Amino acid sequence: MGQRYGRALAAFMGSAGTGGCKTAPDAVPNRMRCARQAVQAQLQRCELLVRIGQYDNARMQLREGAFKTLRLDLGYGQEMYRLVSQQMARDVVEGVERLDGALKRREPAEVVQPMIQRLQQGVKDVSVAVERIGDVR
Repeated sequence: MGQRYGRALAAFMGSAGTGGCKTAPDAVPNRMRCARQAVQAQLQRCELLVRIGQYDNARMQLREGAFKTLRLDLGYGQEMYRLVSQQMARDVVEGVERLDGALKRREPAEVVQPMIQRLQQGVKDVSVAVERIGDVR
């Protein structure tokens, strides 16, 4: 199981579109900061796509970039480094699932926007927790 998460983290650390972040294993807090920025940008695009009625394209935003390996990344942060609590990881994953369901049902933008904001806050909370641990080391 550790190898699977190790490969996932390696893929996550080296994934494209992350602003040229460092890939050394000790750069996990920096990587989380970069991933948070990538996720925030994707969620902003998702919100704009919902406003113009492009629900299918908005759902694709939840399957690309930093979202592609989200579950494995959170699992790795939780299992290997003990940086992410189970509740934080669960909240983010469930937030993505709820948002995806709302987009699938083509909920109005007034319903989707608060979901996106909660998800942005959840991702920020995870990133801040990881950065805080990195600062302690």
